[in-house]
Amino acid sequence: MAGNHVGALRRLANQNGLSLEEFRARTEAGLKWCYGCDAWHERAAFGKDPTRSGGVSPICRAKRNERQRGLYVRRARTKSRVQEWPT
Repeated sequence: MAGNHVGALRRLANQNGLSLEEFRARTEAGLKWCYGCDAWHERAAFGKDPTRSGGVSPICRAKRNERQRGLYVRRARTKSRVQEWPT
């Protein structure tokens, strides 16, 4: 874990294969790294996440939607069963 803010930025830059200057230039330009699709996107492409320090999700909306669609299992519709009351 990084001991200060600069160390944290260096770690993030190294994870993305960039120098610290390149990483800062991209983040100051309003870009954010998506850990789902491994690409840079505009910050607006990410959903809000108040539990994270930056306030946005680490995965862009498009990738998150793609993953959720892959997890969805469509179930066959069944006829609704009408319960008959005893007479």
